[in-house]
Amino acid sequence: MKYLFREINIKELDKRALEFGNVFQSSYWAEFKNKYGKVAFSGIDQNGKEVLSCLMLLVPVVPYFMKIGYIVRGFVGDFTDFELVSSFTLFLKGYMKKNHIMYVAIDPYEAYKTDFVLTEAGEKRHKNMIDSGYIHFPKKAYSMQRPTNYRVKWDSKKSVEDQEKEVWSNMKKALQNSVITSEHRGMEPVRFNGSEISEEVFGEFMRLFEITAETKKFGMKSVDYYRNLIKSFGDYSNIWFFKYNAEKDFEYTKSTLCRLEEEINKIEGLEEKARERKKAKLNELRDEYKNISARLDVIDKYKNEKYLSSFYTINFGTRCHLFFGANSPILRELKLTANYWPMLKACFDGKCESFDMGGTLRLDADDIKKDKTYDLYLYKSRYGGVLDELLGEYYLIGNRFWYKILHEKLHYLRRYAVRF
Repeated sequence: MKYLFREINIKELDKRALEFGNVFQSSYWAEFKNKYGKVAFSGIDQNGKEVLSCLMLLVPVVPYFMKIGYIVRGFVGDFTDFELVSSFTLFLKGYMKKNHIMYVAIDPYEAYKTDFVLTEAGEKRHKNMIDSGYIHFPKKAYSMQRPTNYRVKWDSKKSVEDQEKEVWSNMKKALQNSVITSEHRGMEPVRFNGSEISEEVFGEFMRLFEITAETKKFGMKSVDYYRNLIKSFGDYSNIWFFKYNAEKDFEYTKSTLCRLEEEINKIEGLEEKARERKKAKLNELRDEYKNISARLDVIDKYKNEKYLSSFYTINFGTRCHLFFGANSPILRELKLTANYWPMLKACFDGKCESFDMGGTLRLDADDIKKDKTYDLYLYKSRYGGVLDELLGEYYLIGNRFWYKILHEKLHYLRRYAVRF
């Protein structure tokens, strides 16, 4: 056999997990999911080179003395290599039989389509899974869809300065202007890393997150879920805030008004015919002056506010993962926006080569452009990256008899166990 597989210590997962930036296939994710059983595997080729690593969570099915396995966003290996996929699947089947595992769910962190186009590699990955004995999770059963991930990539071998230039040049001009304006108006990024994340910092993050959940009408997990995630990933964890400097915003706004006033006075001082030719421009400047003047009262109203936006990222080897983001409604009143640029710049360390923004679009919507997720996709696309439609979820059935009987009954368990 070309490949050999064995069970390994959970900590041995991290070398490959960091190499491929897969947080979900690391010992840190295993620690975070400490409610569940877990097992780790490694695969080597004929030359002794490690070519695969795999973390599998194990969920007991009470009272049937069986288990469900879940390989979260894994395994870490080349899904285009049929021999590797099929050989590992054969090994996995043997392990399932010995350990009474009814079925294993797996949702690889691998692209099927990129920017809505099916790639040759994506097609091969899917075919290899099917040909190795997996069944693709039927969409119609639970309205499941292939998950998406929007990511920005760059050449990590370049200098920090050149990495920054590469990413910045790929961003849309409107986004570049928004980033610059936010800086001028007092939106100051603040980063808390690892042990710097105190209960006070965590509490402020949760405050903003709860406000966003209420505003956007989405459900939250328990406070302990977020606390344990941050704790489990230690120094890989980062909480970012945009701190609002009202004094800086006030000064910038006043200087903008002075500039507009000068332009208005210049046109108003022209002779009648010349002024008439610039009438449209004059009206435009007056409207802009009026709108920006009204901002001064809003700035004064919120001059004592500190943090207006927060994000949680995990900088893990070759990838930085954006997990959560939250914005105060005050941003809208101030006509300010937060952005990912400070988090991107923190990635230019010579190791990281991708900023993964996570799911962004419901591809099973009746009309994608009318779906509420489309605006989020449009925003993320301003960063000049690509949208990956991932392979989706597959099942490897170990015990077909019990799977057929219990699958529908265990739907609630599957959803509970599978969700991140």
